[in-house]
Amino acid sequence: MKMGQIKLCHIQVLPLLSGVQRVMLEIIRLLDRERYEVTVICKDEGALTEILWQQGVKVMTLSCLDRNINPIMDLKTFGEFVKIFRKEKFHIVHTHSTKPGFLGRVAAKLCNIPVIIHHVHGFGFHEFSSSIWTSLLLLLEKIAGRGSDRVIFVNDEERELAVRKGIVPPEKAITIYNGVNLKTFNPSKKNAGKFIREELGIPSNHYVIGFVGRFWEQKDPGSFVEIVKILIQEYKVENVSFLMIGDGHLKKTIEKKILEYGLGGKLHILGWRNDNENIYPALDLFVLPSLWEGMPLTIIEAMASGIPVLASDIKGNREVIIEGETGFLLPAKRPDAFANIINYRLFRNENLMHYMGEHGRKRAEKLFDGEANMMKIIEIYRSCLQEKGILPELNGVSI
Repeated sequence: MKMGQIKLCHIQVLPLLSGVQRVMLEIIRLLDRERYEVTVICKDEGALTEILWQQGVKVMTLSCLDRNINPIMDLKTFGEFVKIFRKEKFHIVHTHSTKPGFLGRVAAKLCNIPVIIHHVHGFGFHEFSSSIWTSLLLLLEKIAGRGSDRVIFVNDEERELAVRKGIVPPEKAITIYNGVNLKTFNPSKKNAGKFIREELGIPSNHYVIGFVGRFWEQKDPGSFVEIVKILIQEYKVENVSFLMIGDGHLKKTIEKKILEYGLGGKLHILGWRNDNENIYPALDLFVLPSLWEGMPLTIIEAMASGIPVLASDIKGNREVIIEGETGFLLPAKRPDAFANIINYRLFRNENLMHYMGEHGRKRAEKLFDGEANMMKIIEIYRSCLQEKGILPELNGVSI
């Protein structure tokens, strides 16, 4: 560590490159590395850690850190956090999501870490959670919230809920929307979309509907397959192709459904891609039937690319999509409702599709500029450090 550097630790579980990790990476990318020494703690090595190493970020892996509740492993994880914090003496600990948020914040408070920040990327309880699970997580959030200097929310709905439930006082709760690179995700990339269609053998006159996301319960990829089935077998739509970009433990279940429904020639699974900025321009419509969200980057990416969006009417989504202007919000677990609006309102309605795509891009430019939004988080680091009187200046320059 260089003299006068701020020691910052980010904690999150999975070494994937999905929403939480990409938000964290953007924060790290924008930091002045002369002023911040960054450490990331996660469960194990993977795509995320490869990028972090390339960026010169110190990575610590804890195999005991897991998403699911396991009292023995959780106590071990807590103990490891305490050891690390006492040794490293971080100035800031920034936790992400539920499990790291609870264990990390409590351990940081015990170790007198000066600045403790938690990032809620969507609470672990939601509309489909049991009352017992919701009550347990509310209690844990309240306990950890007492030791937080700031709690960052990605949507106003959950920030207001947290204040109302006494999880965090209003002066410590702040909403900072997720965002994307507006140059990378851009409607001008239509030629890249044409290339993707040609690569997949999709005829130029086909209407293309796509899903991008993990094949996990949260994203409900099974409902997307049901939407495809209804459109093809009940509404008898023609000249239409469907793409699913993603992977996860439900992949075999999804593939089995596709085979069972006889959709193999229409629905293509592309797996994880590193060029999603080229995938969106290949679409006419983006669909995300999630059961719960914080604020999905994929919806923002689609809108920034000028693509209309259909998504579940749930927290997070409601603050991204403007009904009838940038897309439509529909009940979760209702593939019939999604298929109905595609068939009767959107299919081949070029004027409406163009209108929503154009307004989606404008909304992304106004609210979801990734760099501008993540700089707000770095400003929180500065203000919290100044509140604690810790290194308010570095070599005469305000940090």
